[in-house]
Amino acid sequence: MHFSYVSLAITAFIRHVAARECTTDLNYCGFVLEDISKGDYSDQIAQNLFDSNQPIINGGRDYLFQCVGNDHGIISVIEFCGDKNCTDGGPGKNDFCRTE
Repeated sequence: MHFSYVSLAITAFIRHVAARECTTDLNYCGFVLEDISKGDYSDQIAQNLFDSNQPIINGGRDYLFQCVGNDHGIISVIEFCGDKNCTDGGPGKNDFCRTE
């Protein structure tokens, strides 16, 4: 029994270390936020879209957000890019909405 509690604690710690927060002032696609945080941004994305009166489409993955920052990686919605039009700009660079 003791072993299972230790295993759970280690797993939780590893998950927390592996997930990271956004970088202040960079723009992120919703799907990138989900990827870097191992899914920990899903509630914040949904709440941010709700508070901004935006429909939650595809779990917010196709929206562009700005990282406001602080201790918890707070985000703010910028715009909806359209279906699969939010583009990952790469590490340390702004993501953006692709226009065709």
